[in-house]
Amino acid sequence: MKTHKYPILANGLASFLLAIALSIIFLDMGIDRAQLAEAKVNKLKAIEYRIGSIDKRFGISKDQVEQIVQKSMEAWNQAYDCEVLALNLNASKKINFVFDQRQSQIRKRRDLIQKKEKYERELAAYNREVVDWNAKGGAPKEIYQTLMQRKNALEEQRQKLVEALTEFNNSVKEKQIQGFHYSSGDIEIFYFSSKEELVAILTHEFGHALRIKHSSNPQSIMARVGGEKEVGWKDKKITEKDIIF
Repeated sequence: MKTHKYPILANGLASFLLAIALSIIFLDMGIDRAQLAEAKVNKLKAIEYRIGSIDKRFGISKDQVEQIVQKSMEAWNQAYDCEVLALNLNASKKINFVFDQRQSQIRKRRDLIQKKEKYERELAAYNREVVDWNAKGGAPKEIYQTLMQRKNALEEQRQKLVEALTEFNNSVKEKQIQGFHYSSGDIEIFYFSSKEELVAILTHEFGHALRIKHSSNPQSIMARVGGEKEVGWKDKKITEKDIIF
């Protein structure tokens, strides 16, 4: 029986990258503890917040939000070495979660990641089978035709993924605010890609609640989002200059 050799389909998604931001808050060391002690003596009552409305489309429970809020507050409480922020069910200031199209974009990104992983699994299985048959000198006609059909289907799947990624990247090209601290003291969260990122966003907004302005240091948790020197949330931290007395 005549055999056929056929090419191995190369992975065309080498540039198919989807970054997931992880947010870990690090406290900068070297803060003057004498100043902190003085601030602790002279501090006003801790600024109190309660959990307001949470749009169910965020897919996060009130208990989970409370844990994340406490973690963000604790970052500042540790930095000041005293309680400057606290949760109180009767507080007048609220933290609201307002769902908009940006959060739905996060869901779309997760869907793209799942499709990418599925494609890579199918591609790897196809390539393994191709290598096996090529090692034998080729495949029978029927198997060759089946493999070519799979090759064409994988290529079509790759093209659709590339198009979807391009469309997604264009839709989120412009950075937008993820949270906002109002003059009333209320905080609104608009979107986040992970619980770790939410910790960082809340830590930033709580900084504004403590009357801390934006920092020009891109490594600071109080840095503005966006700009040429923008760094990811995971690299931001509370710095010595962020502490005001």
